[in-house]
Amino acid sequence: MSLGFPFFSLIYRSDLYIGPPINLIHDFITPLETPFFIQPKEEDQKHMLSYYSSEMGSLDVLKRTIIFSLKELDSSLLKSFKKKALKKEEDSRVKGRSVNIDVGFMTKGHVCLGTTKEAPHRPYLGENIWLELALWFYKGEYRPFPWTYLDYQSEEVKKKLILIRKQLDVIK
Repeated sequence: MSLGFPFFSLIYRSDLYIGPPINLIHDFITPLETPFFIQPKEEDQKHMLSYYSSEMGSLDVLKRTIIFSLKELDSSLLKSFKKKALKKEEDSRVKGRSVNIDVGFMTKGHVCLGTTKEAPHRPYLGENIWLELALWFYKGEYRPFPWTYLDYQSEEVKKKLILIRKQLDVIK
């Protein structure tokens, strides 16, 4: 069993959602204790938003935020959280896709995501879910892999991840 902090990377259409983006994930962890938000810089998330704009709408209505729960949970929940996220995405369709919910876990040693896309570097978790190892912690910092998404490679995001990682020590 590996304990870590679950997180939710949200891309959503701001013209269809009124209210804080945390409302999109309130049913994953109840209550969502001590949420920590990362709002990547616009230039760091432009590539990611451009990828989704073809199916979700123009860049001017797409918003992005990453929400961490500072409640330590068993990281084996990644698969069930990803399945729940896929259902939430499907149930939230309005005039096409209106939200993308990527689910991940952060432990002291790594940051990982759940995905439905198979690739040679992604271990299979079962039920059409694979594990994407995005960052690993080495010599005091999170380090990317060649396949790590650009927004997770940004210095700003990695610095905030280190702040969140320190909370794992506080909880113990």
